[in-house]
Amino acid sequence: MINSIQCPYDWKSGWQHPYRIACGGDEIPSEISGRWYIYVYNVVEQSHCYYSFNEDLFITEKEFDNRLNARNYRLNSIN
Repeated sequence: MINSIQCPYDWKSGWQHPYRIACGGDEIPSEISGRWYIYVYNVVEQSHCYYSFNEDLFITEKEFDNRLNARNYRLNSIN
């Protein structure tokens, strides 16, 4: 389940060039399988990616989709 309540990180400030919070700054963090992510925009490369707070790592949209698909597969195999 995706949860955007009570992100334990100070996510609204501290973003350094070239990254900005995506969606005009309206994007909010989501918790997926115990990890917190936020969608960000790289103004130099003019591309989007996800930032993983837990790993302190920027990941591509494809990598994020792979993680989400793996999570969904695990959840579906339980049911």
